Amino acid sequence: MVVQKFSENFWSPDFASTVGFDALVKKNKDGKTSSKEIEYFIKERAKIEDEYAKSLLKLSKASLGSTESGSLKDVLTSLRNNVEKLSYLHQDLSQILLDQVDRVHAERDKFSSQCKVVEESVKRLQGIKKDLHKQTIASSISYQKKSEAYEVSIQACNAERAQAQSIGNPPKALRELEKLEAKSLNVRMKRLRPMTSTKDWCASWK
Repeated sequence: MVVQKFSENFWSPDFASTVGFDALVKKNKDGKTSSKEIEYFIKERAKIEDEYAKSLLKLSKASLGSTESGSLKDVLTSLRNNVEKLSYLHQDLSQILLDQVDRVHAERDKFSSQCKVVEESVKRLQGIKKDLHKQTIASSISYQKKSEAYEVSIQACNAERAQAQSIGNPPKALRELEKLEAKSLNVRMKRLRPMTSTKDWCASWK
């Protein structure tokens, strides 16, 4: 099974596609899950460090070399002191890890809030984009039908003009035909203008 690369989600030929944005939303949710897993892992590590620190501290209080004297007693005392110091180091590490957990938690909450605002905004804009895309398609179909009707009317006008000229009709009839042509052209241009604007707007999204 071939796994699709993350970057391949952003090259859909469908102008109104939301595949890319959906992939980003999923990526953010996956990141949130990973963040929670990291937070849990660090918490558990901090707990272990704290328990280990307490165990070492308890051990450092145990009797060691109580019957000895001289250099051996000094070595054993030093060993016990080192264990005590080591317990404090692990205790400090536990606190550092807990502080990091708090930072991870705060950053996740902040990021989630920001993502929610962006997600709602993008969804609203995508709705507008889809509506405009549908309007463009509908306008294109309507424009095509009007264009075909216009061509038919022009052909009819030309036929009427040819007939008027052949039978010697007065110029008034020709002027009426010319007015009809001009009116049809104006209607055609008015319908073309919003379509062109919408296409330009759609192109800016690509």
